[in-house]
Amino acid sequence: MKPILFRISIVVAALILVILLYGVAPIRFFSFDFFQIVNASLFKEFGTHRSFGSRIILLNAGTKTPEEINAYIKLIRRTHPSSIGVNLCYLTTEFETIKDQHKNDKLIVFADCTIPNYGLGRIVNIDNSVTHFQSDLRDSFERRLLKYSAPSKAETERINYYAWPAFHAVELDSQKFDYDLFTGSIVLIGYLGDYLVGSDESPTFKKSELRYFKDARITPMNESYLEPDAVPDMYDIEISAQIVACLLDQSFIKDVSKLTSVAILLAFILFQTLVMSLVQNKNILISIGVGLLSYFLIKMAGSFLIVYLFTEGFYLQLDELMLLLVIVIVFNLGFNVFRKTSKTPTRSS
Repeated sequence: MKPILFRISIVVAALILVILLYGVAPIRFFSFDFFQIVNASLFKEFGTHRSFGSRIILLNAGTKTPEEINAYIKLIRRTHPSSIGVNLCYLTTEFETIKDQHKNDKLIVFADCTIPNYGLGRIVNIDNSVTHFQSDLRDSFERRLLKYSAPSKAETERINYYAWPAFHAVELDSQKFDYDLFTGSIVLIGYLGDYLVGSDESPTFKKSELRYFKDARITPMNESYLEPDAVPDMYDIEISAQIVACLLDQSFIKDVSKLTSVAILLAFILFQTLVMSLVQNKNILISIGVGLLSYFLIKMAGSFLIVYLFTEGFYLQLDELMLLLVIVIVFNLGFNVFRKTSKTPTRSS
């Protein structure tokens, strides 16, 4: 077999092996997580910054009693909103009592606390993070708020998280209501902490306190997203608002297919192999220098590609690339040394 074909066959085998390992391993080998860090910063650094104004309004139930909440629901109902979504599953049986009083009102949509996931569209991952929405679920809480909008052909969609403050959010308190805002708006009532973050009632409130509440999740907007010690940063009702916003604008982030990701990985490692094959008969220090240079160039090119595709509405993961580059560099260095040694003429006796 020709040397270049041998090199290519080895790096392709390495590609297949690493992809299989990353698919089943609960950890990332040797902490080569550079592209995970890049992906973790996408929504915070390059996400859509916009406001939905009065189209979506969040009301914090906070420490209100079920009787108070129910009185506010009746009050808001009279302002003719587009729909009212209520998720108070933390009240358990008391919430069911509120639902019974409004069971025939089609304008009010309640989360179903009796079923897994409460009928919410968000998909909770094993690490309590939420990145995707179950888009083929026609009867989800969020789709019912939009009068049963038609589901997508895809089973899941990646949520395009909008940077805060994207929505108008106030305490469930008639003293602070601007009643004109409710008319024609989608109103979401749920728990957002005892008091809203940064409100006068709670000047020392820390977002990290969400770790103590069961209906709070980790999202890509989290400062510690993908880190093992990340604490929740959004409540379920906030995530529902994000999903409703995406449904309104049809602005989900599309995941780049695994086949396309593998093709990109293959292109990068083949480029590195071809570059290093050009210096196979050079000094070993030159081979190391070329290997490191190609490593950093591909690292930067991969980062640029991830960011560029994200700004175009696509989410690309190249988590395996860092380990693949190291394997390919080590293999090519070893092969270059072997080739150089094998071609060194021996002295005749």
